[in-house]
Order: sequence, then C-alpha cells, then structure tokens
Amino acid sequence: MTKDTVRSKDGLRTVGMYPLNCREISFKYNDKYQKEYVWPDTDLLSPSRVFDGTSDKSGLERWRKKVGDEEADRIVAESISIGKSMHQYLEKSILKFSNVKYQNHPPIINPELHPHYNIAYKLGATILESGLKNRLEEVWGLESHLYYEHFFRGVVDCVGIYEGEPCIVDFKQKRKMPQRQYIEDYFMQVAAYGICHNYMTGTKIKKGVVLIVDRQAYFKKFVIEGNEWNHYCREFCNRLKQFIEIDFQKKTEAARAAKLRKFSIERLERNLNDN
Repeated sequence: MTKDTVRSKDGLRTVGMYPLNCREISFKYNDKYQKEYVWPDTDLLSPSRVFDGTSDKSGLERWRKKVGDEEADRIVAESISIGKSMHQYLEKSILKFSNVKYQNHPPIINPELHPHYNIAYKLGATILESGLKNRLEEVWGLESHLYYEHFFRGVVDCVGIYEGEPCIVDFKQKRKMPQRQYIEDYFMQVAAYGICHNYMTGTKIKKGVVLIVDRQAYFKKFVIEGNEWNHYCREFCNRLKQFIEIDFQKKTEAARAAKLRKFSIERLERNLNDN
C-alpha cells in the first residue's frame, strides 16, 4: 500500500476500488452457526441436479440449434466465468465490510485468473449497492455448506438477516434480465436452502431473496415469503420426488440411494406441512 491508498473513514479497510457510495458500507458478521455448516460424509443430491433431471429442455435445445453448438458453448462458458468472478467479488466484499478478513485486499484477487473481472466488478458493485447496502443487516454464512438429511445438499451464497428477517440470499447474473415466471427454479433453490438451514440449525427461515443483475448492470430484487415461500418449498419437494422416482427405476447405485429417499420423503412433506 502507498500513501495514496484510499481507506474507509475508520481506517480499517482499503476502499478505493469501490464506487464512492459503497465505500462506507458496513455489515455485521455473526458466526454462531459456522460449526454447523458441514456436509455429512455421504453422497447427496443437489438442487441443481434435481432441476436438471426433471426440467423440460426443449427450449434450451431450440436455442442451441439456433445459435450453433460452438457459440452456445462459448456463451455458457463465459457466463460461468463471469458468475464465479462476481461471486468472489461479493463474498470478499462482504467479508471486508464486516471487518472479518480481506480488509487490505481487492475483492478479486489475482485478476489475471479472471478473464472477465472487469464485468464482474461492475455487476458485483451493482448488487452490493442496490441489493445489499442498508439491507443486509447480519451475515451468518457465505458460501456455506448446507444439507437436509440423506436427501440433498448445496452451497448457499449468503444467509443471515435481510431487511429485518432471517433470509436466504442468492446472487445471480444474467445476459438479459429474466421475467419472474422464468426463474421459478431460483425460488425453489432458495427455498431448498431454507429447508436445509432450518433443519441444521433450528432457525425459522421463511424468506428468500434473489438478487439479479444483467450485463447492462440493470438490477432487480425478487422476494418470496409467506404463502409463496411455502409454495416453493412444496414445489421443490415435488421435483425432488420426481427425481427420486427416476433414479429408483435405474439398476444402479443411484437406485439404491433412491430407494432410501423414496420411502422417507413423506417425512419431509410432513415437516413442510407442519411449518
């Protein structure tokens, strides 16, 4: 660092790499559940695998046919790269502004390893300012490992207190801003992570927030709570049942695991009804 390094007003963090209106952001970090965020030593499903195995892929196939496999592969690879870099930006920024670590580091370390880091900076800063500033009140976990019994597991982007309520928060970047009816898998995903967190820690999370930014840095916040939260918990359970039934028909190791899940998923459904 040099004498020209820009620091926060309290002197605890380097902030010159952030937009002016983000430099004094502050988050509270509470690690009370950290010891719980551990996956069991067993092979579990993931929400993304469930969605992939039960979704209608005809639209995706038409798109690939329209643009060609080479261009489709390029677009997918680019999107994955940008998404990974943006997630690193947000994770390290939240830790920095919580005074946990990275106080003297940029949000994307080793940018030469991130071919789209300039785009990731822009998109990450947009979510930081429009979706998290003055809204994310307490952080319990970032990129935390969650699971539910012997059914499924995943890595949650962020969990904590958001706008006054316990909440699952998910970060997404898209080439174009999607309409709400086309992102129901995202809502089922945050609901699934809420089910996991409540099971692992005894919390009563019933709210999910999906923060989406597109390549033009247009931002939108999608919230599910109340009856919608319950709806997407049940919808995820239905998709999980479909996937288990598909696995159950196979003469493989997956079928043996599916047998255990098939005859115990009613317990998950009862728990959802009780809540």
